[in-house]
Amino acid sequence: MMTPSKRLLFLFSCLLTGIYATASTESENSLSVYGFVRSDFFYDNQVMRSSVQELFSLYPAPAITNVYGDELNRTPSAGLNSLTTRLGLKLKGNGMLGAGSSQSVVEV
Repeated sequence: MMTPSKRLLFLFSCLLTGIYATASTESENSLSVYGFVRSDFFYDNQVMRSSVQELFSLYPAPAITNVYGDELNRTPSAGLNSLTTRLGLKLKGNGMLGAGSSQSVVEV
């Protein structure tokens, strides 16, 4: 089963393919794809208190020691996320039925 993000990416690629297939070089139709993907890597050497399904680390958990003197919250972890990502599509086409040209912008 496809996750919602994979479904959206699949639909976006189908839309792009369909637009490229129907684009004519003789007309004023144009298509431009833009955007960026930014990934953040982080490493924590202690258990962190976080919010929004562990996307944002707030502060380290308090130190808790067991009877042997080992700190229980001293557990290293690493993560990677791509929260700041933008993909866009600018479409410009000829008018229809006597109307002027139009331009559309789609951003995800």
